[in-house]
Amino acid sequence: MSRRPRTGPLGRAKARIAASARCPGPVDEWLLALRRKRAVRIIGPLIDDKRRDPAVVCVDEGGRYAVALVGGHAAGANALARRVSGLLDTEPVLTTATESADRIALDTLPGFVASGDVAGVTAAMLDGRAPRVLNEQRWPLPVALSGGGPDAPERIVVTDRRRPPVSGEVVLHPPSLVAGVGASSGAPAEDVSELLAAALRDAELARASVVEVATLDRLIHGEEELVSEQTLELNVTQVPEATYAVIHERAPQEQMNEVIPRLIEQTGAWAHTVGVTGAPVSICPMDDEGNIDVRVGWPVATDEAPPAPIEIVTCPASRAVVYRHVGPYEELAGTYRRLAEAMDAAGIVPGPEPREIYESDPQEVTDPREYVTQIVWPVT
Repeated sequence: MSRRPRTGPLGRAKARIAASARCPGPVDEWLLALRRKRAVRIIGPLIDDKRRDPAVVCVDEGGRYAVALVGGHAAGANALARRVSGLLDTEPVLTTATESADRIALDTLPGFVASGDVAGVTAAMLDGRAPRVLNEQRWPLPVALSGGGPDAPERIVVTDRRRPPVSGEVVLHPPSLVAGVGASSGAPAEDVSELLAAALRDAELARASVVEVATLDRLIHGEEELVSEQTLELNVTQVPEATYAVIHERAPQEQMNEVIPRLIEQTGAWAHTVGVTGAPVSICPMDDEGNIDVRVGWPVATDEAPPAPIEIVTCPASRAVVYRHVGPYEELAGTYRRLAEAMDAAGIVPGPEPREIYESDPQEVTDPREYVTQIVWPVT
């Protein structure tokens, strides 16, 4: 009497696992469809180091649970268990302590490299003790890391400086350093690495915070950017007509940080009496001399005539490139340049009057790196 082969999701999963076992080369993710005890007996002798072990998820034969057995954080087994559960309609079982207790995993916090007493501080968090957080550079952190009191025995230090390991302390290194190396093109990588290591050591800076290395001669000749730039995705969409109460002023670009806030406040005094319909805006075409013929104000919906020097302007409905810039206002010029380059590469002709919508209130958002500015650049 022969057994009927399984053709359901688990049966197909077993077939894929069997095929993977015969394939040469490393495997980053394993899905085992068998009893958990048997899965543990199989993988137990193969476990080496959590920094190198693959993700292993086991789906029980009843198809009820997808259990992350190995590599929960480091290898992505927790994420794999969730994906499998979505496909097979099972319940994900996450066995790492931070996931089970709905706590942040310090060693996998996006954008940071963690060092120090990760296990000790994590254990304190799981016990309900919030560590003290020292963040002198004011890097954005999850709300859950808002920090404990000044007397908390454990602490988290956010810094790009080197720190010796201390019991009860985790160091989070942010991606804050760019190294410019004065070496000719083709310099041996080993020599550059040794030079960089020595410079960081002398300055007491952490290698983990270095995100970019650029050689100086290639910067000078324009062959390499100091900071790597991502290719911008152009979102071309239809934007509706918009009416603004604005004040018109012409000033050099370097004065915009003073001009724009002043005009926002000046126009806002009247605009708020008739009702604003959105965030403040500036319409900012630039002339050939580097000056900006700026009009700054608020969106309004009124037939009432404003007092001078405020005027009502209407931007007609049009197709436009709409881009969400996150970061200091000083970085907007670079974003405009990259948008112009992307439009040129795509054969899109920009219009003469881009506008900026300031979605963040600096009185409420204190970190300039979190400022959100929407750029609306009409195209022809």
